[in-house]
Amino acid sequence: MIDWTRLRFSFLHDPIPTGHVMSIRSDGLVEWESPKKLNIRGSYESNFLIRSQGGDGQGRATELYIDGNPSKFLQGHNVFGSENLIPLVEETLKKICFCADIPSDFLLQKARKGEFEVLGLHIARSFDAQTKINAHAIQDFLSLNSKTKAGRCQSLAGTNYWNMASRKNRWLGKSYLKGEEINSRKKSHRLPKDLQNLGLEDFSENLIRIEFEIYKQEFIERANPLIYGHQFTPEVIDQLYFEYWSRVKMSTQAHIASEELLSMPRAIRSSYLMWCEGINVRTHMSKPTFYRHRSELLGLGVDIAIPNDHEVSNVVPLIRIIEATPIGTPDWAYEKGLVFDK
Repeated sequence: MIDWTRLRFSFLHDPIPTGHVMSIRSDGLVEWESPKKLNIRGSYESNFLIRSQGGDGQGRATELYIDGNPSKFLQGHNVFGSENLIPLVEETLKKICFCADIPSDFLLQKARKGEFEVLGLHIARSFDAQTKINAHAIQDFLSLNSKTKAGRCQSLAGTNYWNMASRKNRWLGKSYLKGEEINSRKKSHRLPKDLQNLGLEDFSENLIRIEFEIYKQEFIERANPLIYGHQFTPEVIDQLYFEYWSRVKMSTQAHIASEELLSMPRAIRSSYLMWCEGINVRTHMSKPTFYRHRSELLGLGVDIAIPNDHEVSNVVPLIRIIEATPIGTPDWAYEKGLVFDK
């Protein structure tokens, strides 16, 4: 789903009255000034930032900048949503133009044709970990066993981050537990009261959210640059998501969640723990026993025939702690009007 957009429209208009931010030197001279951003509030307390930019020399602005989360702006939540950029932008602009009293006909035509610049895009997908314990296990595994060219994964306040050091004007990856986010005390994360107890909390409980924030510099330096909205089809957004997910390198082996470990027969557990320590299990038991233990552990995603040497792989699917599979929008969300669908 598209979780955030940063867009720029070429649009000659009277500047939106938002005030200015200035830097004034000690001698009173103005070093620089910039229009402030105006908050446009959606139906569910989410907002978009907009401002007029540029000038034609006659007091009119030449660009409109908008920045915000279209899913939350239109739906009130981002548990699931659309990857169809143009309808999202068009519907968002309708509300912005109405609230800010901006002439809309020309802008909406440009939105419909995808004639706007994409300065930044956040693409997010959720994976079903089946239980809350498994969701925590995957999140812990990613924090300890994944990295990018920029370095190891960094964890902060329950969220894993990739490419933190190089993210400015480039890209940032992150993973977090969606169920915990929407039940957060932070007003910006938790569900609006109107959307509580409609099934979103239960649906999110076991979800891992993996999200990539991608910015203009990444788009324009591609072999085939991505600049305008009409280039960002759902197919291109899908390709972008897996391209950046493949940049996250991770161990091909996974530690098993503690409840699974405790439920193992003692002999199988001993073989698993030896493997965890990097010991060659094959040399410590008979051939039939080794293959019997290997067969048991393969069902849990561990192959004790492969040394636990933390080899890395850029395989796209989530590592096996339990099967964490991408999850789409449930049918009941359409029936309850909880998803923007155009």
